[in-house]
Amino acid sequence: MEHIFPANADELQEVFDFYFFQIIITHDYIKPERKIRDAMNCIDAIEGSFKFLINRFHQAYLDESLDDTIYVRNIRSLIEGLDDFIQHNQELQLIDPKILRSVIYGYARDIWLKSVRDLISKEHPTAGKTFGTESDEYYLYYFDYIYHHGMYPQ
Repeated sequence: MEHIFPANADELQEVFDFYFFQIIITHDYIKPERKIRDAMNCIDAIEGSFKFLINRFHQAYLDESLDDTIYVRNIRSLIEGLDDFIQHNQELQLIDPKILRSVIYGYARDIWLKSVRDLISKEHPTAGKTFGTESDEYYLYYFDYIYHHGMYPQ
C-alpha cells in the first residue's frame, strides 16, 4: 500500500482540518452536543462572512448612488449563492438553509431600510421626524417586491 504524505506543513494542516471536520460531523462517537457546537461555529463563520459581503456591497451602493434595483438584485444573488454553497457541501448539512437565508435577507433589508431613513432625514429634516410605521411598511414592501420580481413596476 502506498502512502502519500503532504509536502509541507500547510498541506498537512489542510489535510488534518479536512479529516478532523469530517470525523466531527459524520461519526457517532462524537457527542451530539459537540457536533452541534462545531456546526454552530461554522454557521457563525458563514453568517459573518455573508454579512461582511453585504456590508461592503451596501457601502458601494451608497458611495456610488446605485439604483435600488441593482442593490436588491445583487443581494438576491448573494443569498442564492449562500443557499447553493450550503446545498453543495455535505459537511454543512446540519445547517438549515432556510433559517440562514432568512437571517441574511433580514440583515440586508434592515441596513437598506436604515439608509433610506437616513437619506430622507438628510434631504427632508422635518420628514425624518414623521417617518414611521407606514413609511417602513411601504419601503419593506418595495424591497420585497424587487427581491422577488427583479424590478419595481412603473
